Formats: sequence, C-alpha cells, structure tokens
Amino acid sequence: MEDIVAEGHRRNEARGITGILLFDGEFFMQTIEGPAAAIRTLFSKIAADDRHEDVVPFFICEIEERDFPDWHMELLEPGETAKILPDMKKFNFSYRDLRHVQAMAAEVATQKRAKRVYH
Repeated sequence: MEDIVAEGHRRNEARGITGILLFDGEFFMQTIEGPAAAIRTLFSKIAADDRHEDVVPFFICEIEERDFPDWHMELLEPGETAKILPDMKKFNFSYRDLRHVQAMAAEVATQKRAKRVYH
C-alpha cells in the first residue's frame, strides 16, 4: 500500500492532481481533484487496472476550490477511515453524504499531517 501511495503521489504531483484515498480494509473511496483531462486519464487507468473491481464514479463536477489542495495522494487507513465512515459497504452515496465524508476526511487528514510535521 505504501508503494502505491508513494507512486500515486509522485505521478499526481506531476499532473497537478490532488485528493485523498479512504481505505476501510476492504473497500476504497477516493476523491480526485485537478484538471479535467488529467482526471479523465487517471480515472481511465484506475478503472482499467486489474487490481480494481467495480470502479464506480459517484460524483463528477467542476469545483471552484479544492478540498485537498496540498495533498497529491493522502491515504486514510482503516482505523482513520472508520472514524469517518464506519461501514463503507452500506454507505448512501448521495451528494450530501459524500460532501460530509469529504469534509470529515479533510479534517482527519489535516490532523494526521500536523502530527507528522510536529512529531
């Protein structure tokens, strides 16, 4: 997992892509932000990757401001993800609920980053 995150960070930074990856031990949920063409290319690669099954985009839109402007690939591991989304399998993927998860993920990632910087 560390190798995937490191490689994703390197590639995303070069392409101007930011975002966050939540992992609950079984499922992934990812927010990807950046230039539309770069996002389309990245999503196509993710969907075509044999390591992934049932890749589904839940919400695609243009945004005015990024939620994760400095994070080219930040991983929230199962314990961190469980604080935000206790049961990803049963999650209601509505716009309102996705935005709530996004806001909570940004908060957890900010705290995680602050601990790394100060410790």
